[in-house]
Amino acid sequence: SLNTAVATIDGNVVAIVGAGTAKIVARQAGDAQYNPADEVQQTLIVSKATQTITFNALPDKRLSDETFILPATASSGLPVSYVSSHPDIASIDGNRIILHKAGKIAIAANQAGNENYEPAMQVPQILNILKNLQSIAFAELPSKMFGEAPFTLSATASSSLPVVYESSNAAVATVVNNTVTLQGAGTTVITATQSGNDTFEAASSVQQTLVVELITDLEGRAEVLVGVYPNPVHDALSVSVASVGPVRIEMFDAMGRVVARETASSGEDAALQVDHLQPGIYHVKISTAHQVVTRQIIKK
Repeated sequence: SLNTAVATIDGNVVAIVGAGTAKIVARQAGDAQYNPADEVQQTLIVSKATQTITFNALPDKRLSDETFILPATASSGLPVSYVSSHPDIASIDGNRIILHKAGKIAIAANQAGNENYEPAMQVPQILNILKNLQSIAFAELPSKMFGEAPFTLSATASSSLPVVYESSNAAVATVVNNTVTLQGAGTTVITATQSGNDTFEAASSVQQTLVVELITDLEGRAEVLVGVYPNPVHDALSVSVASVGPVRIEMFDAMGRVVARETASSGEDAALQVDHLQPGIYHVKISTAHQVVTRQIIKK
């Protein structure tokens, strides 16, 4: 062989080394009875080998997977390169894919060949990148007494996205943002939801039951004598309590906001100025050392 980069010869056996062209020379040196023969040349053409890429279907990935190795191989043993149809969704670094956001893209595997191998046919696969999962932590709600001040709900989403609440019974409790205002005695179901965003799937909703009870004697004692008058009221509301010890008096509007507050000593009457309030229904909460009592009043 005149081109050992293409073919070598051992005796009468030709070994292919690479693609290309080689002149093969046949000689006979003669002997005592024969003169050397004229050498004869023939051209050996060695074509490049074909190759194929094995690139199996890609499993769905979550954004939280962040990165993974692409598994394509070429029958030639040459390295495979990759192209992403949407680098903003997932980009390529060598044989590693980096996830940026949710979406569906095509990943193409290529092998360009070399001096001995033809380029391989491109093999594409679809990659589906899913949003991350999230969950809501929402603890059980303690029972409340009608007339208690509004309170804050504290459910959290594992995504740290804000949680939205809804009350199934607005006659018992209403929810604005994350603040619950008690409207009456009864039961309502508070549902916590998180609808997700570009990164997170919607969370499964979580429900907790809120029980609102009528206020009774907290220590099982007979109710103290309470007078709230006049009712309906226009300017000033008088509150009398036959109790020993200090008395705290609070008035709440329909949203559960404190609109008037006063304190009184044993046996004293307290006056709440209500002339500045809008007409409507209000609740007065009278708290002593042993008992909490509520009264509903009408403001003219």
